[in-house]
Formats: sequence, C-alpha cells, structure tokens
Amino acid sequence: MDAELNEIKPLRKKLGLTQHQLANAANVSQSLIAKVEAGLVDPSFSSGKKILAALHSFEREQEPCAKDLMETRTINVKADDKVKNAIKKMQSKAISQLPVMQGLNVAGLLTEKSIVRNMDAIDNDTLVEEVMDDAPPTVPPEAPRRVLAELLSHYNLVLVKQKGKVKGIITKADLLKSV
Repeated sequence: MDAELNEIKPLRKKLGLTQHQLANAANVSQSLIAKVEAGLVDPSFSSGKKILAALHSFEREQEPCAKDLMETRTINVKADDKVKNAIKKMQSKAISQLPVMQGLNVAGLLTEKSIVRNMDAIDNDTLVEEVMDDAPPTVPPEAPRRVLAELLSHYNLVLVKQKGKVKGIITKADLLKSV
C-alpha cells in the first residue's frame, strides 16, 4: 500500500479535490490527509484503505462513459442490401465498417476486411448478410470508458443501445479522443 499512498496527493489534485473534501469522503480527518501527503505519518491500514477507496470512487464518477464518447449519427446497412451499394456508402462516407441491421436488431458488421475476404464471391446480387461478420457488442449509455477500452481491444466497434434501440457507435478513434 506504500506505493499507493504516494499517489494520494497527485490523484487528489488531478481530481480537483481539496484535502477537506477527500477527508469527508473517506471519513477521516483533514489533518491525517495532510500528514499522509507530506509523508509525516503512515495511516493505519483501515484509514489508508478508506482514503484510497474514496479517491477511486471520485475517479469512477469522473470517468467518461459511452454516452459521452459515442457518435450519435450512426450509418448502417440492412442485411438484405446489396454489397455493391454498401461499398458505395462506405466510400462516400469514408468509413471502413457498417453495422448491419435487421429491423431494430443488429445482425452483424460489414467491414472492408469481410468484403476483401469474400471478394471472389461478390457479384451484383450478393447481399450484405452473405459476407457480414458477427454483430459487434452493445453496451448501455452508462458503460464506463474502461469497459469500452477492453471491448475495443477485441472488436472493431461498440454500439450503444438504450431501450432496445441503437443510440450511438463508438470506435477506437472515438475512444482515443477521450485521452
């Protein structure tokens, strides 16, 4: 816990908290916070845990969530659209992937990679559903950035759904804007 104690002051300042605010949240004295930050005293294990827990709680409250990071103008295609038309849409919008919808449900994901992988089989009548990949994950608008980062390390994009409807899309580029 010693290494974490050294992080109390920088983290408190980063979060914009006063010693008094942190002390109130951790249910310890402001004097203890000052002494710990100055390196004059080592708190008891339980006091140290309370201080760190309060800091982490404030940190989570300030963390951006999906609704803060999402792009609300989602561009998609239907499963029964022609791949040729989807390619034109991707080119005109300068995007490399499109969620595939079947009614209100996300049926899959059409990417440049899925098109290239199936290029020999694509003709004027090929439907999106014939070459699309599995559907990307969906999250609620309150999903924290750390969850989005984990998902985007495995998937091309994440869709934000609320009450069964797609409300937005988050890509790696959107996530990087929050750093």
